[in-house]
Amino acid sequence: MKRNFTLCLLCLILSTAHAQYTEQFTFDPGFAMRNYITIDTSSHNLWQIGAPHKTHFTSAYTSPNVIVTDTLNPYTPNDTSMFVMKVPLVVWYFSRYIGVTDVHFFYQLRKDSGSIARIDVSNDNGLHWYDTRDTIPLAYPAGAPLHPAVLDTTTGWTFYRVQLDISPWPSADTTDTLLFRFVFISDSGSIGQDGWMIDNIDQFYYAEGVPMESQGKSVSIFPNPLHDELNISCREIIHSVSISDITGRVVRSKYCNSQNERIDVADLPNGVYLLRINGSEVRKFVKE
Repeated sequence: MKRNFTLCLLCLILSTAHAQYTEQFTFDPGFAMRNYITIDTSSHNLWQIGAPHKTHFTSAYTSPNVIVTDTLNPYTPNDTSMFVMKVPLVVWYFSRYIGVTDVHFFYQLRKDSGSIARIDVSNDNGLHWYDTRDTIPLAYPAGAPLHPAVLDTTTGWTFYRVQLDISPWPSADTTDTLLFRFVFISDSGSIGQDGWMIDNIDQFYYAEGVPMESQGKSVSIFPNPLHDELNISCREIIHSVSISDITGRVVRSKYCNSQNERIDVADLPNGVYLLRINGSEVRKFVKE
């Protein structure tokens, strides 16, 4: 079923071998992420959207807001808090459906050893839930299977990714929405910890064998995600490129005079970056 929904950020990437784009959502005023989030309204649920003012959680990844287990206070003992995020199973673009392959975001986590941070997923509107770490088959169409790491205490903002191959799910064709449930469970000895904070959630869609034309100058970047080298191809001459992090800080720039360029990004920290070409064309890529 074709669905129309608000895109907060739509990144289109040309490829003669595949089609891909990312929807990015934040929790800041004016963005539509709130329309995709349902916070459990049962008693003692700690999840809140707002600016963090805690001992270690003092600022958002992209200011001002995050979703966090209480914007002000430490999390309480013996509590189970959760929120659910809707993820369209497929999106309609260039006369065909493109399927979701992964969800990624930035997070910070401060907890004691007995507390649990977990992400569950459902493909039947919440009738059954699966722990993304070990229950469902997880694979990425362009590479080897990869299971997400255990969510554990961090010392700063950390990139996290859940990769999905929905094809093995027997009922995957009965719904047009996946549900992701973010669960935080505290134990009886929890005292004075900040909990779990999340920002900049991306939903990534991918399909093989679909040539796509970008708006404007038909720019292609690959691979995406990448590890050490970014390749750029453009129908017009590339005169300049710059790379900025999610805060807008320029971390790499280069003057060029060709239609194809390679940029070494091996030394950049893992995360989400924006590539600007000739001062106007913008593409987003993930370094991991």
